[in-house]
Amino acid sequence: MKKRNQKQSRLWLRSLWNRSWFYGLAGLGLAAAFSFTEPFHWLQNHGVRTLQFQVRQMMGLAPKLDHRIKVFAYSDETVTRWGSKELGLWRWSKILEDIAATKPAAIYLDQFDTTEVDDAQIKRFTRSVQELGVSVVVGGQYLPSSLAYRAEVDRSDNRYKLERFLSPSGGYPNLKWIPERQGYFYGPKTKIREGFALLGHRSFDDMASFPGIIRQSEEYGVPAAPLMVGRGLQLRRNELWLGDQKVRKNLLGMTLVNYPSLDELQASTFEFFELISPSSEAGGTRRLAEGDVVVLLSQAYSGGESGVWSPLGKIPKGFADVAIINSVLTRNWAIPTAFQWIALTALGLMGCAAALVLRGGRFGLFAFSVFLGLPLTGLLSFAL
Repeated sequence: MKKRNQKQSRLWLRSLWNRSWFYGLAGLGLAAAFSFTEPFHWLQNHGVRTLQFQVRQMMGLAPKLDHRIKVFAYSDETVTRWGSKELGLWRWSKILEDIAATKPAAIYLDQFDTTEVDDAQIKRFTRSVQELGVSVVVGGQYLPSSLAYRAEVDRSDNRYKLERFLSPSGGYPNLKWIPERQGYFYGPKTKIREGFALLGHRSFDDMASFPGIIRQSEEYGVPAAPLMVGRGLQLRRNELWLGDQKVRKNLLGMTLVNYPSLDELQASTFEFFELISPSSEAGGTRRLAEGDVVVLLSQAYSGGESGVWSPLGKIPKGFADVAIINSVLTRNWAIPTAFQWIALTALGLMGCAAALVLRGGRFGLFAFSVFLGLPLTGLLSFAL
């Protein structure tokens, strides 16, 4: 009787072991499939990314802001000095002309809006922008619903044809990886828009990542505005390139925003009024040098553009633009984890092998060490 019970126990344990293999492999398959989904991406952005960026910032290992980036914010102090939350077109012309005189590499406007209705004023402004001799990039917004009082940007314009971004030597790539987004794309008002040749989107995914290009159809797509500060945006072999540097992306076609520390972003942001106020400590545009990229955040005052949540906490949306421009200039992109399903499978097989070799408490100790060690290793590898 005793032997019979022992035999049954062995058969039961063997059956359990076989089922464990099955359930383990099935679980690995589901985990690997989950790594390709939007919920997995959401979990990464809201949990993992926040921890990674916060730890890196605490360790003092966040990327440094390039000295060529000069940020000016239209904040509450500027509103108080100038007595208005809106710049007239004459003042915009003065600011842009003074900046252009310093020969910057580019001028970046996070957005541009005006209540000016006088056609003569608008024509003078658009002509002055076109004659600056400097690349002026303006950001636009994707909205889920249309605005009755604003004309949408014509995304069938030749400037948004995807074939314009195809590398002559790269063949015709598969464009299905480019994220597709439905909605309405808005920029400056129609008459003002004629002055700006470079208009891109400022759409982010929970402020942790962004699409380098948003695809509208098989033929048209809108690039991210901060990337347009660079030169030679191209699609090559299912990858996005800026000249000779690859813009890193994850499995969903999204690029991680590689944030500098929040303290550095704040310390490197100056007041808008300094640009044209000779009596200020900066003395007009004396902060600027040839080859700079001048970033103008036009609604940084209270009640302006809302703050947004990021891995660093709640920040001005313009700081995300600055972080991307910093990656363009320094070539320092956050590298996403590739082939998560391979990593999950390898980890699962390693666990099965360890279970065969180790027994009892030793396997429990091994599993506990892996459970603690992998997250720590991931945090350190991201920080470094």
